[in-house]
Amino acid sequence: MESTPTELAEGAAVIKVLAAVLERLVSANGKIAEMDPGVITRFHALKPPSISVLSYLQRIHKYASCSTECFILALIYIDRLIQRNNFLLTELNVHRVVITSIMLAAKFFDDQYFNNAYYAKVGGVPPTEMNSLEVEFLFRINFSLHVTPDLYNKYHSELVTHAVAADGSQQQPPSPNEVSVVPPSPPIVPQQAPGNMMNVQGVWNGGSGAYQNQQPPQQQVYQQQYQQQQQFYKPPNTNFAPPHQSNPFNPNIPCMQAAPFNGRVSGAVA
Repeated sequence: MESTPTELAEGAAVIKVLAAVLERLVSANGKIAEMDPGVITRFHALKPPSISVLSYLQRIHKYASCSTECFILALIYIDRLIQRNNFLLTELNVHRVVITSIMLAAKFFDDQYFNNAYYAKVGGVPPTEMNSLEVEFLFRINFSLHVTPDLYNKYHSELVTHAVAADGSQQQPPSPNEVSVVPPSPPIVPQQAPGNMMNVQGVWNGGSGAYQNQQPPQQQVYQQQYQQQQQFYKPPNTNFAPPHQSNPFNPNIPCMQAAPFNGRVSGAVA
């Protein structure tokens, strides 16, 4: 189903704000990563991809055909990944984290979604690696894909409000000094403090706190929900999962070979 012009405009605005949040967080975490890169995960690349986070999100928005809600859910999932694992988001792993979180959001929330091979092509990773990233992400967030309406509305309203304000006033983006990323106490290893991902002035204040006040969902419950959702995902010999077979729109995805992006998010090291 094609999006309306209003939905496309809102999605583009949300993507810009989401990209700004992620890019500023990655920039702030750069100094921490220089002192201690932390644990190398499946999400880490050998070198930073040449495509920016904004361009990457715009590509996903164009070809993945997922709703705007998926990008907001993806942001919540990334926040959970950071809180529960002391996960340090850097330029080496942000692209893989983004495509995986958006794919999970689309498969959990949207009525129509593609199979993993399709999202792998959109994101510039091999299909087998996309499968591994999905499993890795799910276990790291304890299969917690459900988001309460109150939490979603809080993220949504803050992002949309900031997007409208930024578009109308054409304000300059906040400087890196306005990004609050504090190492945990005691500072045994310099890491990003849990819950500070969205603590960016003028973008989001206290979003993660709202989540911390809730009881962690039970793994078994969300495993069952995810398995129910996956019942619709039995890839036939085609590029699409069954819900998309009746969709007349057949996206033609370029392989991202144009400069400066070489077509792949550089190979993972784990």
